[in-house]
Amino acid sequence: TPNPTPTGFAPDAISLYHVNSGSIEYHTTHGLIEKIQGSGADVSTLVTYTFGPTTAGKTCSIVLSFKGTSHTITSTDGSSLYVDIFSSLYYATHDTHDWPNGNGRNVHLGRLKVVDGGVSTVDQDYGLKFPCPTGQTLGYELVPTGDRQHIEWSGNTEGPMMVVS
Repeated sequence: TPNPTPTGFAPDAISLYHVNSGSIEYHTTHGLIEKIQGSGADVSTLVTYTFGPTTAGKTCSIVLSFKGTSHTITSTDGSSLYVDIFSSLYYATHDTHDWPNGNGRNVHLGRLKVVDGGVSTVDQDYGLKFPCPTGQTLGYELVPTGDRQHIEWSGNTEGPMMVVS
């Protein structure tokens, strides 16, 4: 079955959250979702979306699209790759270098199965589809799962996007 490219919009900002130090690299040109079990060097990606007037009365959901060539996806243990999606209490607005700022992780919305060369599929759904919060700016966190994974992309042409339907 073909996996069509969804209609939606890219994040306003992509930031990297370094779990071991609590530091945030704000508004980077790439995203990274990485876990190496036992290393303490896990990295999640924080994304910020502004929901404009065209989202009024519609449904939104986050997907991961890796249909182009500006990404690297590997799992060193050969397992399938999954990414957990969380809402954030607040979105990143600047670089931080340590705690207590952290990432503001809030509610677990679900788990996506990463598709290299396609669009993610839903593995677990606890609120991945929601009424678009028109007129608001909100943050989300994309968190690695499993023991070893590396998902990296450049720019806003691949990676997370907010689908509007």
